[in-house]
Amino acid sequence: SLPCFGKPFAGTFSIGGAKIEALEDGLLRLGNGSRLTPEAFAAAVVRHFAGGYLFQLVLRMHPVLQPFCDVSISSLRVVTLWEADGPRALYTAAKLPGPGNMTDGPMPGQANTMMAVDAQSGQYLRAQYNAHMNDRTTDVAPANGRPLAGLTLPDFAAAVDLACTAHRMFPPHGILGTDVILTPEGPLINEINPNPTHSLYQRSFDRGLLNPDFRPRFDEAARLVRERNARPRR
Repeated sequence: SLPCFGKPFAGTFSIGGAKIEALEDGLLRLGNGSRLTPEAFAAAVVRHFAGGYLFQLVLRMHPVLQPFCDVSISSLRVVTLWEADGPRALYTAAKLPGPGNMTDGPMPGQANTMMAVDAQSGQYLRAQYNAHMNDRTTDVAPANGRPLAGLTLPDFAAAVDLACTAHRMFPPHGILGTDVILTPEGPLINEINPNPTHSLYQRSFDRGLLNPDFRPRFDEAARLVRERNARPRR
């Protein structure tokens, strides 16, 4: 059923993601305006992503965020750490797509933006372009130049709560990175990453991960995970 969104089963960096808008005159029209035959699309999938390819519903951005995203979506990364009272948000950051991009990941010649988000309020703090490890900051959405100052993500508390609730289903994991899409119907989980890598945090916040605020929390979470995993399972 079209429209739909396709992505590799085991991909990363948004490589291979494609928004398929419609089938017109025997050609697939993609979200970036390009067109190709279904056979050519299928051949590319088989050639590059033989490990599996998913087709999903096309999600819409919340009206507050849609003007910053052009034709794509923005994913909110909620990294949760399992602490003494259960999963809690360690940090939150978002990605904004480049102009005409079908995903919020980086594309050749069209860097996306890493955006630091306050983990308590959901307010925009800082942003920089994602081109290797540059520190070129920006205060506008890369898709259209819309100013980011004053932006507060909608349904933010619900998104963080959703990520924490999801983390509770995986007690062996001390840390998870949940990608949440903020839609008009509320926050939805796009995927959960057991290895968040943290480059999103370090670029958007311009701060190292093992900082004085995070290091004690990491050490305690690691201790708690060792205790849980050492218990006999029923």
